[in-house]
Amino acid sequence: MKEAFLIILVFLISYSPGNGQFLINIETGLSFSKMGNRFTETSTFSEPRFSSRTELLYRLKAHKFHLDLGLGYSLEGHSFKVLNYFEAERIKARLSIHNLNLSIVPSINLHLGSRESGPLGNISLLTGVFYGYIFSSKFKYHKDPVISDIQLKPLNTGLILGIRTSCQAKSKLPTGFDLSLKYYWGLVNIQKGNVEWYTRSLMCSITLPLSKGK
Repeated sequence: MKEAFLIILVFLISYSPGNGQFLINIETGLSFSKMGNRFTETSTFSEPRFSSRTELLYRLKAHKFHLDLGLGYSLEGHSFKVLNYFEAERIKARLSIHNLNLSIVPSINLHLGSRESGPLGNISLLTGVFYGYIFSSKFKYHKDPVISDIQLKPLNTGLILGIRTSCQAKSKLPTGFDLSLKYYWGLVNIQKGNVEWYTRSLMCSITLPLSKGK
């Protein structure tokens, strides 16, 4: 939790007019979970489900290095099977998780070509961290009086790994847009009890500028 407050503090004090750029980041993709049992030491992955993420980013630039500080909302969908004790079979269930997110993502431009060489000349590698606060979750399943709900812990954190390409706009608009492919690797067991639950997401994103940057 201290790290989350530190990110908020950095986000607030780092702003300096003309020294960075505000952007909006929109992501869509698939979420899945690594689920396991502490007693049997077995694990499996849930079925992929649609997920989305929207963030306000502030980007600091220094030559080929960028630092993105993000604050946003995400919706994660998960599909899995639970045991119906009366019929001794597994039935499908769905879980939707609503998060408030903080992210800090450094990146480095590989400089594989010039700006005029197109998107392949502006490829960057991303690696960072995210912090999520689960403020709401909705569990849907077939009618089963034994299954009541899934108890989730409120906080999640993990790593962000990805690749980004910058596309320069041939217009007077602020600097163009970015396309990214990101993998969110949850490191915290978000479920209470004996079941282990680690979130995973594979997302495609487009990032659009809201202000001009240097």
